[in-house]
Amino acid sequence: MKRRGNMAEKKAWRLIFAEGLLGNYINGEVQWTFRKYSPRSHEFKKGQIIEGHFLEGVMLLLEVMEDTQIKFFSYITADECREWGGDNCSHPEMMQQMRKYNPGVTENDKATMIKTRLARIKNRPIAGPLPEGLRK
Repeated sequence: MKRRGNMAEKKAWRLIFAEGLLGNYINGEVQWTFRKYSPRSHEFKKGQIIEGHFLEGVMLLLEVMEDTQIKFFSYITADECREWGGDNCSHPEMMQQMRKYNPGVTENDKATMIKTRLARIKNRPIAGPLPEGLRK
């Protein structure tokens, strides 16, 4: 009988995205996702291919662009907030968004910052919108 590995050996392999976020990823651009830290669930390594499960009913393969960053929410910089949420996103706005999915999250909780994009083959995204001339 084969012995299964213990929980410490478990590797993270997917991220679940709320409805409405698919459009952020389908264009193939690098995207940040901020999460409340959950040990072993959000620890990805640069180059790792993971599944992105979107509540629109789509699964896409995503490439992790750098090792997951883990820090307290209070240490997330203004530049990181803008890169994550757009040019006008402030730290308080980012925290407000985090509380939609994690009620009660505070500045003293640990965050994970994960940078991903659609996986690529020979530098071409494996999925994406049709070119303008082919759309109906």
